[in-house]
Amino acid sequence: MPPAAHAPRGTAEASHGSARPASRSRAATGFWVIAASFLTVMASTTLQTPLYPLYQRQQGFATFTITVIFAAFAAGVVAGLWLIGHISDTIGRRLMVLAGILLQIPAALIDITWNAVPGLLIARVISGIGVGAMTAAAAAYLLAKAVS
Repeated sequence: MPPAAHAPRGTAEASHGSARPASRSRAATGFWVIAASFLTVMASTTLQTPLYPLYQRQQGFATFTITVIFAAFAAGVVAGLWLIGHISDTIGRRLMVLAGILLQIPAALIDITWNAVPGLLIARVISGIGVGAMTAAAAAYLLAKAVS
């Protein structure tokens, strides 16, 4: 009989001929899914930045206002890290990463549809909260998977 026929059930060797357990390959897949999600969310938070000078010219607000809009994002990140980040210890890291991703949707919709200063501020705070929540959970998840 071929060696793969005697491989323990649940290992990659039983189905693919390699010596890695199936759970190890699932963990590696999970690592890369979370890493790609984190990268995508972090990149998406910068997409609207080139629009701010355009809004400034169209609406006539001061340069200081753009600074406040960027500060709103930072305040949201701090709030997300401080108030929400630790919740992933209770409800799970993947669920919190998903919540961080989902918070980017209303932030993007507000950003697209309401380009007045109040809308930009609200969108940036929501986006920051999502990034803060996701950063804590994703970092802990990636560290745990990299060590195991």
